[in-house]
Amino acid sequence: MAEQLLLPLGQLGATPIWPFLPLDRQEVLAVLSDLGDSEGVFLHGPAAVGKTHLLQWLALARGSWHPYLDCAELVPESLCATAEERWCGAPLLCLDNVSAWAGDRQAESWLYRIYNGRRESGRPTVMAARQAPAEIAWSLPDWASRATALIPLALRAPDEAGVLAILQQLGARQGLVWPDAVLQYLLRHQTRELGELQALLDDFAAWLWQRHGRPSLARLRMFLASRGSA
Repeated sequence: MAEQLLLPLGQLGATPIWPFLPLDRQEVLAVLSDLGDSEGVFLHGPAAVGKTHLLQWLALARGSWHPYLDCAELVPESLCATAEERWCGAPLLCLDNVSAWAGDRQAESWLYRIYNGRRESGRPTVMAARQAPAEIAWSLPDWASRATALIPLALRAPDEAGVLAILQQLGARQGLVWPDAVLQYLLRHQTRELGELQALLDDFAAWLWQRHGRPSLARLRMFLASRGSA
């Protein structure tokens, strides 16, 4: 009789990483949860430490319209005057990947006007990028000065033990216990980047459920071979 593995509810939904991250998470959440009027916060840290999840959570947490914009997916020309008024008037504005606009004077001018307008009207703004604002190559001196005056909040990547613990907690959310050999193999031979590991394990879990199998190193190698990445 073939091994059976129950399909847990919610397996196909993306599980946010940030609630499991150690270190400074509670301090960051405390600051973001208690933003004062006109405050500006700049969240920074390497990929996959939860910046986007935090901004999206913040945009939804207050129970009314608080726009989230990913600057990497927008061009400054799309931000017309009517949109500018709208962004200035929102109770809270979350701007992700703002470094994507560094070096574009038109885009930086928009950031400068938006932030100043919101600050003068007592509305908080939260921005995020991988680098701290002082490390980003802004081209507009006025905006560079304003950006570096924002409250900096740094998110740090967990060490290997932390990554393993996070992946086990994410697996538990899906009803899975990952063998240590599986996780160690991925860390040694695939990637050490947390977001990529989560995506890879999600795909592996779906592959296992289709075959009614349980996680093992042998099955992981079969799965990776099927993707051409063994």
